[in-house]
This record gives sequence, structure tokens and C-alpha cells, in this order.
Amino acid sequence: MKWQNCNNAISNSDADPCATNPCTNGGTCIRKSDGSYSCQCAQDYQGDTCEKVCGSVVNNTLKSPNYPNNYPNYADCVYRVPIPRGMVINISFSDFEVEYNSNDCGNDYLMISNNSNVYDKYCGEKTAHSVFVTGLYVELKFHTDGGTEKRGFHIVFTAVPLEREWSYELIFSGEPSDYILLPRITDLKDFTACWWLKTKPPTRWSPVFSLHNYRNESVVSFAYNGSGSYLFHLKNNQRNFSVNDDVITDERWHHVCITWSSGNGNWTFYTDGVKKAGGVGLGSSYNTEVGYLLVGMFKGVLARFNMWDEYIDDISRIEKIAHACSSLTGNVVPWPEVHLWRKGNVTKMNGTLCKFTESFHWTFENAAPKRTYDGLSGRRGVFSSDNWYPVKGVASITAFDSVDFGSYNSECLSDPNLCHQGLSLSFWLRHRPRFITNIPGFKDEHDNILGTWLDAVLPKEGKWLRCFKALPGWHGNQFHTACDGKGPTVILIRLQQNMFGGFLDKNWGGNDGFIHSSKAFIFSLKNLRGLLPFKMDLKSDKLDKAARQDSEFGPIFGDGDIIINSKPTESAQSSSDLDKSYEFPSQWSSFTSEERDNLLAGTKYFLVDDLEAFYFVVPTHAYGISSPEILPDSQITASTSLYDTNGLRQAKHSILNNKQGSWCAYYSRANEWLELDLGSDNTIYGVVVQGSHDSDSKVTEYTISLRVDGASEDTWLFEVVCNNFTACTL
Repeated sequence: MKWQNCNNAISNSDADPCATNPCTNGGTCIRKSDGSYSCQCAQDYQGDTCEKVCGSVVNNTLKSPNYPNNYPNYADCVYRVPIPRGMVINISFSDFEVEYNSNDCGNDYLMISNNSNVYDKYCGEKTAHSVFVTGLYVELKFHTDGGTEKRGFHIVFTAVPLEREWSYELIFSGEPSDYILLPRITDLKDFTACWWLKTKPPTRWSPVFSLHNYRNESVVSFAYNGSGSYLFHLKNNQRNFSVNDDVITDERWHHVCITWSSGNGNWTFYTDGVKKAGGVGLGSSYNTEVGYLLVGMFKGVLARFNMWDEYIDDISRIEKIAHACSSLTGNVVPWPEVHLWRKGNVTKMNGTLCKFTESFHWTFENAAPKRTYDGLSGRRGVFSSDNWYPVKGVASITAFDSVDFGSYNSECLSDPNLCHQGLSLSFWLRHRPRFITNIPGFKDEHDNILGTWLDAVLPKEGKWLRCFKALPGWHGNQFHTACDGKGPTVILIRLQQNMFGGFLDKNWGGNDGFIHSSKAFIFSLKNLRGLLPFKMDLKSDKLDKAARQDSEFGPIFGDGDIIINSKPTESAQSSSDLDKSYEFPSQWSSFTSEERDNLLAGTKYFLVDDLEAFYFVVPTHAYGISSPEILPDSQITASTSLYDTNGLRQAKHSILNNKQGSWCAYYSRANEWLELDLGSDNTIYGVVVQGSHDSDSKVTEYTISLRVDGASEDTWLFEVVCNNFTACTL
């Protein structure tokens, strides 16, 4: 048989692969130049032929397929969310239940990554923390096998400004599961790593950091042991050395640097800015490979871990890194981003390094101490001025007209070697801030906004004093021990980037139950949605549920609007359930119930990062007590004021014109209140009471009491029974 016209034969490339409509669920078939096809899937569908129901990100929210019902088997879904420039994506888990497998989530899992690194795999029950992702985009891969099906997940994405956080510390347990994992470190031919460390003597070698290639081989590591022993390992070489006069395991802060250069294998070891050891010939001409870095395989506290891709052998630079409280960061590992890569139970807490803490409140005239102490270096300095109290090299004063700083006699407080080129003095000036707080991110504009809201419901001449600051491991009842009975309070709460709280004009304390108020409100100063600060006033029919007293819990506002749990740092049981007692802002009435609950803290259930409480004190005048809830003016039936130059003055409630300088109660009955304002400092040497100058009434008993402004109980100094004598003398 003879074939003809072979040039007219139909080739496979001429067949239309889309003719059979292979794309399901509304997908569009696209023919490729090589004769194959691809499917452009409709929203919520994925897979080669759009056969997988995956869902999509809608209004910054992602739900697993079929949520809240169980997800299907054999799902492989990929979701990608772009990250705006200068922002970071906060991934909050509103709900999470995926089949658990202890072998690295080997069955069903949700994997989170960005354009260059994998953050982690997640499975099991809901995680209480958020995940912050940097880079160009965040990618989530959801995989299920053919086994157990669970409820899945509900995730909220929020873009927030990338704030570089310097002042924090990380607490490591020493357990193998608790560490920092930085998933990608470039290859290095030189490096310098520096950090602050506070730790006890260990029982074994404790690595601070370890650099690995992707074959899981350790190529660089540094570890310490007790009594000044150290181990610096590089590839197949290591240096085991001791520094007899230097021990960093004394439970005090120490600064440590290790530097290395591949040129001729130079290496140098520093503690507290001083060179302690070094050598040559360690890993000469060796370059590390691209790999990952583990940090924190020890038991202790770490701060300001930075790594540079250079061999820093300039002692002045090392001293500056060690002693200057600056924002110097490494270009390979920058400290502001280290906390984002925590694994296991690594606790992040507010920094104590380079914190200038005001220890005491002194009057402007009576500030006596002139000596300062640098807690980092142990060195002391002296200020010459008698008018202010300096703390750790920084003066904290209150002034109403002008400030005279005087002169500074000490050349340099932290380290004289750093001051050969002169001394720079920097300071903040704040005009009468209402709240002196250590909560990170609280700014002057927040103070001013809160002040505007409070001025509408409180006298302007008062001041705010802190009654409670949350410390690690605090419990809710500690708040009540410190703040109950002190009058009006403001509660400031921080959860990551969120800052919110509430105001109550009534006393906390008493029997458990609801507290009535018409002036209370809750507020948001900073939130992940980027909304401007706002407050929520009480609903008119909820005045009887402004707050709730629970002696085991922390502060509770409304009928559950804000609840601070009994163990706020141990379990994510504190919560926000808005619109119960407080009116939600009308401009955001379109928010769903879930969006409202997540508004204050970024999530409905949360762990508290910071909480501080302040109470309001009004200066006592000629009559009346500072807190109106303790003893209002209406109960004072006589009062007077003593002025240094003018003598006694008749006051508001006296019935007679007091020619004899006596106090006379308005009513002729028992248990009348008489009050005296003694003006400036005075000493009471004696008290004489007698009958009225124009009647037969006698004083039969009197009590002198002392009350601190805002206190709820009197301290009785004396009680005298006169037995109807004409006069009683103390």
C-alpha cells in the first residue's frame, strides 16, 4: 500500500484540548502553545481542573472548605495575600482545629510562608497567638489526607505598620523545643555576633547560637559553661577556652561579642566591651553556606542579639555596641525581628536594659540625693544640682515655670572611655502628662486624647497616680488588692500592637456584682484596623452594668464588653464582647459581630501583654474630701481653713460667725463632721475642745482621724471620752 498526501495529515497539535471542556465548576480552559491546556478557576475553586473547593480570602478573612463543618479529604489549597510596602501581615486565628499528628503535622496541616521562608506548620487545636509575616506576600498551604476530618480554621488578616521593636527580652527555658529559628542566613566569610545575656551556671554546655547548612550540619556555634568556660566551633575546628577573671553566669546582665574572619582565621571574644580572648587560624579561607540559625538553646534571658557580615575588630565600635543604649542592629540578624521567629514556649517581655526608671516622687524643693548609678556598668556619677532627683543618668523632674539643670560634674556615667570626644545630653520634655506609664507605644497624643475625654467628667485640677502595674505571672486579684477603694480609675491594656482600656468613676471593691455608673466608658487608642482613637459610652439602659466586681478576676467593664481573666498571662481567656453595655460607634455600624469583638484586642480571646491602672486624686481644699464616694461635702457640717498669714477663716458650712475661732456644727445633734485644712506643713501638739460659747452643750467625745487622699478607711489616731467635762484636752 502506498501513502500519499502525508503533508495533509492532522497532527496532535491541531486538536483542541479545550473541546471537551475539561475545566469544572465554571472554570475557563486556556489552550497552551505546546498543545496542552490550563484551567483558570472561578473564585473558591482550585486544582488542575478546578475540582477542589478551597474558598478564598474575602474581606481579609479566610475560612477552610465547608467551615464550620468538617473540611474534605484530599484537599491541597494554596492562598496568597500580598503584603503592602512598609507593612507586616498579622495572621489571627479566630478558630483552628486540624487533625493533630505529633510527627511534624504529617497528616493534615496549614503551612504559613512568605516569598522566601517557611514560618511553620500548624495542626491540632486553636493556637492563641498571632503570626506576623513580613516580605512581599504571605502564602498559606492547606493539605489534608484521606483520614480524620476536623472543623478547620477561621483566619483574619490585618496589615499593620512594620514597627521596629528594640526594647524587649526573650526568656528561654533550656528545653530543646523552645528556641529561635531564623530560616535563611546568607553565606558568610566574616561575621560579628553580639548579645546581652543573663543566666545561671549551667550543668552542661549551653549553646547561645548555632548556624546550620540545609543538610542539618552545624557550621558555626558558640556555647558557654560554668566558671568562665567557652566553646567556639567553626566547621571542623573549634576553640575551647576559659577566662579566669570573667564569669557571665552570675545571674546579672553581661554583654558578649564573638567575631571571626575567614582571611587568616582571626577570632576575638569580648565581654562587657572588653577583649578577653582571641587567636588566628580558625577556619582560614572558609565560607559558611546558606542555611538556618538557631538561637537560645540555654536557660536564661537574652536581649539585643545582632549579627553583622563583617569582622569588627575596632574596640571603640565594640564598646559602643556594649555600652551605648542605641538602636544599632545587625544587617544579617536584626534584633527587632528576632522575636517574630519564636518556636515553642519562648516568653517575650518588656525590656529592662537601658530603662531609666523613676524610683521616687520628690517635691521640687526637697529632692536630696545627687548620686546616680548605672545598673549596666556598675559605675556611679554625681549631679551638682540640689533641685532634682536623677535616676541612672537621667533626671526626672516636675516644673511649672522654668527648669535649672545646673552643671554635671562627672565626665561620663556609663564608661569614661566613651567620652573622650565630649558628652551628649539628650532628654524629653513633656508638659504635664497625665499618665506616667511604661506601656510601650503610649504616646503624648494618647495622653492628650484620654485627657480630653476625662476632662468632661472629672475636675481638671486632679492628678493620676498608678496603683497597679502587671508583672510576669500576675493574677487578676492582685489588681483589686492594689486599686480597690481608690476612687475613679483608668485601665490601660496592651495586646501586641493594640492599646485599649476603660474608665470607671466609681470605686472598685466591695461585694462581687455589677457597679452602677453614668460616666464610665471604654476606649481604643490603637488598633490593628488603623482606626483613629475612639471611646464608647454606656447605653442609657445599661447604667446598672457599667462594670462588674469579681475579686478573683481583673477589671471587668460592662456585661462582658471587656473581661480580664483571673490568670491573664497564662491562658487566652480574657475577652472582648462589644456592644453589651457600651454603645458601638455608629460610623462602624456595618461591622459584623465578629469584627466588633476583634476590634479592641485584634481577637476576641487574648493573653494580656501589659496592664496598668491609675486612680484619680483631687487636692483637698478647705472643705470636702478628695474622693466624692468616700465623704461628700454634704456630710461636712463645719469646716475651716488655716492660712499661714491670715489665721483661721470661716468656711462653707459653719452656722456662726466664729468670733472665737471655734468650729460650730450646723446641726445640734450627735455624729457631726468637722474638718480642718492645715494649709502648709504643720505639727499638731494638742487639741482642746469645749462646750459651745453660747449654750450649755458639751463635747462628750471626739476622735482625731488621718486619711490619705483617696483612701476608703480612716486611721484613728486618738479617741478621748470627756465625761461631760467643760473641756477636754489632749
